[in-house]
This record gives sequence, C-alpha cells and structure tokens, in this order.
Amino acid sequence: MNSTGLLENALGRFRQPALVVGGLGLAACLLAGLTSDRASALHSYLFAFVFWTGVGLGGMAILMLHHMVGGTWGFALRRPLEAAARNIRWMALFAIPLGVFG
Repeated sequence: MNSTGLLENALGRFRQPALVVGGLGLAACLLAGLTSDRASALHSYLFAFVFWTGVGLGGMAILMLHHMVGGTWGFALRRPLEAAARNIRWMALFAIPLGVFG
C-alpha cells in the first residue's frame, strides 16, 4: 500500500466523528437562532462563513499563482491547496441561509 492509502486509512476514522460534530454545531447554531437572539446567531454564522470562504479563496489564489508562474516551489503545496479550493462549492451552498435569513 502506498503512503497516500495509509494516510487515507488513518484519516478515514475521523470522517464520521467530524461529520457528527459539524452537524451538532450547525444544529446548535440553528437552535440559537430560533430560540434566542437571532442577530447574534447570524453574526456568528457570518463570521464562520467569511473565515472558511477566505481559506478556500486563499488556497485557490496561491494555486493559480503557482500555475501561472510555474516552477517547483508549489509542487509540495499543490494537493493541500486543491483541497482548500474545493471548499468553495460548499461555501456557495452555505451562502443560502445568509441570503434567506440575513
């Protein structure tokens, strides 16, 4: 088995617990927005949204810079930057509550 398969197997056991924790966090945010101060919950959601959108856009910007200028400096960073850039499609989905409730 290659090193990528070993890493995927090692990280695979964290996928489901991370999904559960993320779902619980989203449920807590929704519950706080429905039961207590709605403006405070929306501010918290907006802060998290801007943070994770910045991670995705920053990864994409550095990845595009590497593709534009070439060289060998970005080969070690290519896969993590691609993973960060894949975050953008989720951020498009998570922008819907901001448009609906914000």
